[in-house]
Amino acid sequence: MLFLKNKIAKFIHNSLELLNIKFSVFGNKEFYEVNSFPWVNDVEENASEIKNELEFLLKNPEKISNLQNIFKDEEFLCSNDKWKSFVLKIADYWIDEHVKLCPVTCKTLKLIPGSKTVFFSILKANEEIPIHRGYYNGLLRYHLAVKVSNSEKCGIVVGDSLAHWQEGKSLIFDDTFFHYAWNHSDDYRVVLFVDFKRPLYFPMNIINSFLLRVFESLGMFQEFKDNSDKNVFAK
Repeated sequence: MLFLKNKIAKFIHNSLELLNIKFSVFGNKEFYEVNSFPWVNDVEENASEIKNELEFLLKNPEKISNLQNIFKDEEFLCSNDKWKSFVLKIADYWIDEHVKLCPVTCKTLKLIPGSKTVFFSILKANEEIPIHRGYYNGLLRYHLAVKVSNSEKCGIVVGDSLAHWQEGKSLIFDDTFFHYAWNHSDDYRVVLFVDFKRPLYFPMNIINSFLLRVFESLGMFQEFKDNSDKNVFAK
């Protein structure tokens, strides 16, 4: 019976992802043209102030949670302190103590329609993130490169496409393509990591929004919220 349920769930999941691709406003791509998203320029205008808030946090990196302390399912990606996450928002739940420390960043985030999970993704010097895939393509992923000391030594491959972060600039991609990343520089690589609702044509835009609310109501993000509350920077 468990096998049958898993088989049905997988079928539904795959069917939804195919429909999201069919109704996607900007098609099915690994990386998207950032100019297609009018809010990107407004976000980038605040990049220097966002970096100032980040630099304050990096004065005490030991107080920033390791990724796997928040996202337990991601332990296969990181089992040490190489990848840290300063979480601002999980689904529609804001970490109040962190919001107070990053007022400009959080004000800027309100420019991004349909933002869900948001955190500073902090990768230590000379470290790599192994290949992996996101869970659901009803979301797209946005990166604002906040701290990148050497663009040539910091990169990400999504599917068959390669990109390099440039400080103050943006990348938007579909994380359900297999992807991996690296920081071969001698300093932190930090991006503002935002999952936001994929722009979809009617009726999938309504269906996708409903499904995301259902996922949240079923408590699928509750563990992330609880872990975030346990790993507050200010404590």
